[in-house]
Amino acid sequence: MKKLISALLLLGSVFITCHIIATIPADPKEDIAPHVVAWKILNKGNQRYASGFHLKYKGEVYIVTNKHVCDSNIQNVNKEYIQFDDYVGKIIAIDDLHDLCLVTSNRKDGLELAKKYNEEMDKVVLVGFPRGIGKTIRFGHIIEMQTEYIPWIGAIANFYQVSTPAYGGNSGSPVCDIYGNVVGVLFAGSPSYPLEPFIVPLIDLHMFLERTVGR
Repeated sequence: MKKLISALLLLGSVFITCHIIATIPADPKEDIAPHVVAWKILNKGNQRYASGFHLKYKGEVYIVTNKHVCDSNIQNVNKEYIQFDDYVGKIIAIDDLHDLCLVTSNRKDGLELAKKYNEEMDKVVLVGFPRGIGKTIRFGHIIEMQTEYIPWIGAIANFYQVSTPAYGGNSGSPVCDIYGNVVGVLFAGSPSYPLEPFIVPLIDLHMFLERTVGR
């Protein structure tokens, strides 16, 4: 009986320890920022910037960014490869509807997807390279989900608005929950409303990964 009680107490302490570890908020500077990378290219005499991030999915690591970032790269440099920081990766797949691009990675570790889908008012962290001024960290929350018809694609897509400031160069930035897990990818903003940019929701990023590298 004593052995059974001891075993149950040990199991309980392990569960409590794991629960505490799982619910400790991440340090954005230490846990998120190292996985975020920069893209830049000289276009007609002007330097253009964007962001991307290393993501670990089913044991493999990839770089995730926006499709329009890869498009800009293709138009100016190469149809198959794109450079983030000092690494030149090969483009694996793109998603026109959700503005996503998947690239090979040279890392062994990366950010991971959140375990639950987004909800309005969830706190989020945005890490990226706005205006090429360097890696920045911004805090906010999910405002709402919207559904819009995308005329250049000819289809309807869902997206979230978040309250984290974003500017040119933030395209492809990861949007993470307070535990450092990815809940979306920033893809667009408005000069009139820089404090309410748009992100690709976790569910669409997850489905994109499943279609391309999940099998």
